[in-house]
Amino acid sequence: MRRTSTVALLVSLLAACSLASTGTPSPTAGPTASPPGQTSTPAPVASPSPSPSLAPATWTTTYDRELAALSDVVAGPQGFIASGCKTDASGNCVAGLLLTSPDGTAWTAVDLSGAADTRISRLKRVGDRLFAIGLRIDNEALKVEPVVWTSLDGESWSRIRLASSTSMAITDIVDSPVGTLAVGIHAPYASEGSGFVVWHVAPDGALGAPVDVHPTDATFVTGAVWTGNRFLAWGPAGALGEPSSTVLLTSTDGTAWKVVSTISAFGGSYVSQIAAFSDRLVAVGTTDGSWPTSPRAWTSINGAAWDVAAVPVDPGAMSTVEVEGSQLVSRGKEPAGSADRPVTWTSADGAAWTRLLPGADMPDVAGFEALYRAVVAGHACVAGTFAGDPAKPQPRAAIYCR
Repeated sequence: MRRTSTVALLVSLLAACSLASTGTPSPTAGPTASPPGQTSTPAPVASPSPSPSLAPATWTTTYDRELAALSDVVAGPQGFIASGCKTDASGNCVAGLLLTSPDGTAWTAVDLSGAADTRISRLKRVGDRLFAIGLRIDNEALKVEPVVWTSLDGESWSRIRLASSTSMAITDIVDSPVGTLAVGIHAPYASEGSGFVVWHVAPDGALGAPVDVHPTDATFVTGAVWTGNRFLAWGPAGALGEPSSTVLLTSTDGTAWKVVSTISAFGGSYVSQIAAFSDRLVAVGTTDGSWPTSPRAWTSINGAAWDVAAVPVDPGAMSTVEVEGSQLVSRGKEPAGSADRPVTWTSADGAAWTRLLPGADMPDVAGFEALYRAVVAGHACVAGTFAGDPAKPQPRAAIYCR
């Protein structure tokens, strides 16, 4: 029998460690450390005029499946690749799911070995190698473990052997000139995630033994990024019921880590992702509290002192941030009646953000949960999931392309 606590663990790991959910983590308190430099706090701004879509064509459903969930989509060597899982009627993952398509019009499932009870939450490309990052919850053995596959062509995938990684979850793989790291957390069966764990990744895709990072001053580490001269990791910290804060950790080699001083600009907010852009760092997230929350963003030159960016006051949550061409793009959610819908913000410098019109960058579909978009040969595709509708409680995976 599937256990409710196990389902809650899967949801919390995928939402909290990879993305920011529309709800935020429980309020937490900050670590004891010296404050950073001064930060500026601009007044709230109204929504600027949204930028026009670069591809205003209508979104078309090219994949639709009941009892399935999709989390990610990327451009591979031979077209699109989407990931997620097949589910039961309660939404529990029963098998990992990888889909491929040369142009987004028709999708083929990849035959994966060792994918039972697994959700593939992220797809990452490091050089010419692809990684599919999954999490298995074994309710018979009462066990949680990460599952990772690798591929050079996006069609043939082989499972990577992971040593001593039971009760852990890998949330991302980060490339850098000094080496590639897999990052994650401790994830005991039917318990909350905690801590910070790293795996060094070899050029052939093999992962070394997991290494605990101490101290972190964080409840758990949400993610990490290479900034150009060092790794930067982040995560929420503090005790339940106290004001929230975010802890930053830095490392030049991925082995020795140092906790950065408390960032006062992050107070009362949840940082979901950080990216390096030009000469600065850019973080995005949301206010901490009940839904609807408000989107938030910050910039920093040195990673120690952060300035609050100007973001439209419309309710929502900024969950991802990526560099696309010469601009920053953040994707997340906003309320749409009784449900949420995908929403996108763009910025030329990270300091001022514009919310795009619904449908301009992502499908304007209420109830559709999606954060990632990929483009192949001028065609864009977005993979996501419909879930939480009382009239149709079973999850349904969908891919929209144009």
